[in-house]
Amino acid sequence: MKRKIGVLLAAALLALCTGCSARFAAVDELMRPPRLSGENSGIEEAFENAVQNKNVQIKTPMAGQYRSAYVLYDLDADGREEAIAFYSDARDDTTAYMHILDFDGEVWRSAADIKGEGSDVYEIAFCDMNADGLSELAVCWSLFESDGGRVLTVYSPAETDGALSFRLLVQEPTTQILPADLNDNGRDELFSVRITTEYASNRTNCRLLALDDEFGVYVLDSIDLVPALSIFSLRASAPENGAPVIFADCVRNENVAVTEVVSWDADAHCLRAPLTEDNRSAQPKTARVSDLPCLDVDADGVPEIPTQRYYSNAVVDSGSERQALPLTVWLSWDGAALEEKTSALLFPNAACAFRLTAEELSGLSAVYDADALRCDFYKQLSDGTRGALLYTIAVVPTAKWEAGEDSAHILLAQDGSRTYACELTAQGEAFGITPEDLAERFTVTREKEKVRT
Repeated sequence: MKRKIGVLLAAALLALCTGCSARFAAVDELMRPPRLSGENSGIEEAFENAVQNKNVQIKTPMAGQYRSAYVLYDLDADGREEAIAFYSDARDDTTAYMHILDFDGEVWRSAADIKGEGSDVYEIAFCDMNADGLSELAVCWSLFESDGGRVLTVYSPAETDGALSFRLLVQEPTTQILPADLNDNGRDELFSVRITTEYASNRTNCRLLALDDEFGVYVLDSIDLVPALSIFSLRASAPENGAPVIFADCVRNENVAVTEVVSWDADAHCLRAPLTEDNRSAQPKTARVSDLPCLDVDADGVPEIPTQRYYSNAVVDSGSERQALPLTVWLSWDGAALEEKTSALLFPNAACAFRLTAEELSGLSAVYDADALRCDFYKQLSDGTRGALLYTIAVVPTAKWEAGEDSAHILLAQDGSRTYACELTAQGEAFGITPEDLAERFTVTREKEKVRT
């Protein structure tokens, strides 16, 4: 199966502005949101009119899927997207605001201006917590001059006589949030992780928040994970059948990360984290360097967990230095145990990985040039020496590639300014390798949604 790993990034691009009705200010320079076009072109004017008496400093979410200056989402299920903007008044940088604009089919109108619970917006998420077809709005606010201190607020939309309004459902401390229907009941829950420090000891506590139409938001269950310094990746699986599972990549110390797996036990009606005990041990099964996140390497909707091992057949050349290039082994979680699924080489500073077959693990040697961002693969001879060059995987500047200056290579993938390409030798073809095979086993690993707490 050809892998298609990618994560959407809503880039927070801002353009210079002068002479508008509202004064836009940013930390280092005067800034404004990007110009919008088409039906959305009226958003900017409506927003500026609504905040014209303020010295506006635009805030963009720092993490999560939605990181644009204007977040567009259909909150009230009327078939038209609302626009959400975050800002602060430059005269008071301790408080951020959330402004929501609604489109009535002709013009954009201000629907709500809500005072936030922090000085910045860390993350925004949408979830239908009561299965009414309307999306609750979850906002994670960063506290002023606080290192990791955040507050979660959840708002419920309502429409009365054509006017959109929002009701605050809950407000509580958090570190990171993730919407997911963990108990598979057709309603989204909010998975909230909070890291606290008490008596020089960290605690990682997870709460599963649910919404009852009569009683409001309540805690369905809570559970402690391995004590962590931070969570650098939090994601839910998307299986074809059954409930999702949460994968939390936890930084245990400055050098080691582990992955926690959290699921809902339908029989016991509680959260389970079966890897926590092992993750507390001296040698956790999921241990690896602290910047390597889980990835869905086979595109089946379920992330795999990376671990790293010494691999004598691969080295990294950087100037006069040479060191081993570790083999990354991806583990799958089947609900009861960890199993090895595939192995790959991750190329430092190149944001890509290449899966190795079982035959290649013992039959090839690899030399990665960290300065040129190129990896050469050679046949491994029976006496352990290096044989003929079979193929090369290299990073080429996209501008150079599009100019046709690298015709010897075959395209594997493109990611912005980088183009990934391969070159196959006659010896490689004789070895049974094809460009299609190389492309299928190649992955761009740059995690655009990966964030640190």
